[in-house]
Amino acid sequence: MIASVVLPGTTVEQWPAIRAEIHARILKTMGTAPADVGNHAIEFKEVERYRRSDLTHVKIRYHVVDDEWGDMIVVLPEGDEAALPAPAVICMHGTFSRKEGKYAVLDPAISATRAYALEVARRGYVAIAADVYAFGETLHGRTNPQAVDDFYQKYPEWSLDGRRILDHARALDVAEKLGITQTMLKSLVKRSIKLDFRGHRIERLKE
Repeated sequence: MIASVVLPGTTVEQWPAIRAEIHARILKTMGTAPADVGNHAIEFKEVERYRRSDLTHVKIRYHVVDDEWGDMIVVLPEGDEAALPAPAVICMHGTFSRKEGKYAVLDPAISATRAYALEVARRGYVAIAADVYAFGETLHGRTNPQAVDDFYQKYPEWSLDGRRILDHARALDVAEKLGITQTMLKSLVKRSIKLDFRGHRIERLKE
């Protein structure tokens, strides 16, 4: 995708057009979403709030598109409300956790090396763990392939990537609406890209 537009001898003056070409190609892979996506009001409700691993977890159900809702767990930094607002980090689960979904990055009992949402919160950030579509609570009793088939039957012109980006965009909308975070840290913590916390420069927030 990039190698075919960034050629040897590329100049600074050519970059705006190159960037536009790359952006257009990426958007093309996203497919065509329903016309009203992103235009409706932010709807959500708190499902439960509990303490685990000495941190406050808040489970929130939020509207994504049409009649479909997503679930996320927000882990508050130490100090709870007194520490808010704080930068947010989206903690994405891997594809190994089809049934566990978001809980794979929240529960050391599922994977002792992947519960990084807890570590992120301990370092002073708001950790957001949401289910990627066709994983976790979005399955509703289906298998992953069944959920994917259902998606394309309902949205033949859209793409899974487009839907999954929307899932997390709406999760961030909810966090901002709640006043949990005002500054979005542009970082995704994901085990599958084989970078640890230092690789992501997710260091403890300074006073």
